[in-house]
Amino acid sequence: MPNIRDTIHSLQLNWKTPRGAMHNGHLSPFSLQCRFSGPANAASIHSIPSAPPELIEFWQVAETADLFKDCHYGQWGLTILGPTATRSATEEFLSDRPSEYREGDLVVGKFSGDSDLLILRNARQLEDYRNVIIATPIDKRSEWYLAASNFTEFLHKFEQEQGAKFWECRGED
Repeated sequence: MPNIRDTIHSLQLNWKTPRGAMHNGHLSPFSLQCRFSGPANAASIHSIPSAPPELIEFWQVAETADLFKDCHYGQWGLTILGPTATRSATEEFLSDRPSEYREGDLVVGKFSGDSDLLILRNARQLEDYRNVIIATPIDKRSEWYLAASNFTEFLHKFEQEQGAKFWECRGED
């Protein structure tokens, strides 16, 4: 599996120009594009204690990213948040959904067109450290999706699926 830097480079190279994507064997009706900002500064990166190494590596390359963003309507895509926005989004999540929040939840991304959140488990002492979870807005935590065992795996799968929500049931067309 490619590392974070390789995946970012591939996304920059292959998705700089908007184009259609294949989702579940069908051409997406949207033109999608990936954009990355410059690297985050070291102080902001270190403001997230015990951040998993692959998240730190991502931020060292790009503070933020819009992945497979619908260029015309903004109804599709994933925004990867920088360290400061991650801290704010995590605090907001804790405030809005305290019964669903667990120690080590770190909101690192927001999906366009819905209210799903990309959560990275950030408590080193817990068994699920580094897992990537998709939090849905109305479902209980027990119904959320486990998307990957780490951020590197998630980004790689997301690239392979051209921005499709691969963690959702494949049987739905």
